[in-house]
Amino acid sequence: MFQAGTKKPPQVTENKVSVRVSTKTLIQAVNCLTKEQRKWVKDAGFGHILDFSITMYPNEVASKLLWRLDTNELALKLDNKTIHISDADVQRVLGFPRGERDVTLTNNVSVVSSWYSEFKDIMPSRIKNYDILDKIKNERTASSHFKRNFLIIVANTLISPTKNANANKELAFFNGDWDRLSDYNWCAYVLGNLKKSVESWKTNPTMDFTGPLLFIVVSNTVFQLQFK
Repeated sequence: MFQAGTKKPPQVTENKVSVRVSTKTLIQAVNCLTKEQRKWVKDAGFGHILDFSITMYPNEVASKLLWRLDTNELALKLDNKTIHISDADVQRVLGFPRGERDVTLTNNVSVVSSWYSEFKDIMPSRIKNYDILDKIKNERTASSHFKRNFLIIVANTLISPTKNANANKELAFFNGDWDRLSDYNWCAYVLGNLKKSVESWKTNPTMDFTGPLLFIVVSNTVFQLQFK
């Protein structure tokens, strides 16, 4: 495995990194929200997403940032300085809630059985992002299913996209209060996904990145990093 925090190994010739899921999916979801749904998003602490508009990022810069990210220290190791990344940085860049409670998941499949039943004739493992987006477009209230669908779209575009067309459904198993999402530390959840995804990507940098790439790229602007 490549060591974290090192420059790109010479045998790796690609200077770019790709993500399977486009942020346009999130923008489409936001654009079709009703007044009631937008209120829930704001009350949940994710109001910044309502103004989200980024659809492109500099590939080469993204790749350089990932190679310089030390997952042991969770810090960007540059030639002349080290910049540690905290959940406060995630809040500043993405605007996610940074509450006092941990984001926890349940292993109880029955908790999401009703949600699964929404997707008739589709195996749970085969539910795709566009299937979830269609449900959001056709839902006019801030129902429990809508809340779950919206959070999953946020995760698949900004936190933990997959390497294939199937959606990452981890947050369908969120074990908390769906009407008090701002009480939870979603920024720490993002950092946990960042660490795992970078470690995985460095073992095979030709594969699609499965972490919060946009956060790292935008952080480059916030921290005003320079690369040689």
